[in-house]
Amino acid sequence: MTANGATYGVRDEYSFLRRVLVRRPGHEFANMRQYGLWGYPGKPDLVKAQAEHDEFTSILKREGVDVIQQEEVHPDKREPMFTRDSSVMTPEGAILCRSGNPLRRGEEEYSARVYKALGIPIIHAIDGEGTLDGGDTLWLDPDTFLVGHSYRTNHEGYRQLRSAMEGACVKRVIQIPLPHYTGPSYLIHLMSLISPVDRDLAVVHTRYAPIILLELLKERGIDWIEVPDGEFRLGPNVLAISPRNVVIHAGNPVTKRRMEERGCRVHEYKGEQISDIPCGGPTCLTRPILRSA
Repeated sequence: MTANGATYGVRDEYSFLRRVLVRRPGHEFANMRQYGLWGYPGKPDLVKAQAEHDEFTSILKREGVDVIQQEEVHPDKREPMFTRDSSVMTPEGAILCRSGNPLRRGEEEYSARVYKALGIPIIHAIDGEGTLDGGDTLWLDPDTFLVGHSYRTNHEGYRQLRSAMEGACVKRVIQIPLPHYTGPSYLIHLMSLISPVDRDLAVVHTRYAPIILLELLKERGIDWIEVPDGEFRLGPNVLAISPRNVVIHAGNPVTKRRMEERGCRVHEYKGEQISDIPCGGPTCLTRPILRSA
C-alpha cells in the first residue's frame, strides 16, 4: 500500500520513515540470566537500557516518525528489541521471519500480533527448513531486494521469500553470499556491511563486502561512503529517517564526518546496553512499517 493515507508499505531504505516498530527493553532483558549464551560480557542493566532506548526513540519522534511499541514478549525471548530481524515489510504487507538462531525462534509471533492489530496483511511466514533474519535483507532500490546468505539465513529461506515477493512486490530478489568472518559466534548480517542513506548513496564497509554487492552498487550508480576498519562493528549500521537524514550509534566519528561531508544530517545516540554489548545498531532496533516520499 503506497497511496496517500497508507498505513504500511516499504520499498526502499531511505525515503521518509513514517512508521516504525520497536521494542523497549523490558522484563525479558532484566531476567537475562544466561547472558553468556548470547555473547554478552555481563548481565545487562535494564534501567540504563531503557534510558538509552528512550533517547534513541526520542530522536525518531522529533523527526516526525510514528513509533509503535511492541509490548507483549515472552520472558524467554532475549533480543526482541532487535525488531528488524523478526519480519520483512513489503508494499503488500509483512513477511514473518524464522531465525537461524534457535534461541530467537518465536520472536516473529509478537510482531505478527502487532501487524494484525494494525490491520497489516501477513503475506507469508518462513517455515519448514527455511531460516531468515530481517537483518539479512534490504531494498537496494524499489525494483531490487537483496537477501544475504548467512549463518542465520539459508537458501530455503531465500527461496520462500523470493517466491512471496518476486513479481508481486518487487521485480528482482537477489541472494548475496556473506563472509564466514569468525563464524556463527560473531554474526555478520547483510546490514552489518551496508546501509543505503539515499537513492544514490550508501554507507559500506568494503573489506568484507561481497564483490557482487559492490558490482550491484556500481551498476545502479550508487556511490558509497567507506567505513574504516576501526568502526566496522557499528559504523555501517545507519538508519535513514529520510534521504541523508540519518541516525548512527555514537563512537563512529570518522563515518559520521564522512557522512556529513556528503551532505548528511547525522543524529547520534549512546547505547552501551542496547547497541555496544549486544552489537546491534539503529537498523537492528527498528522495523520500518511505512516509508513514503
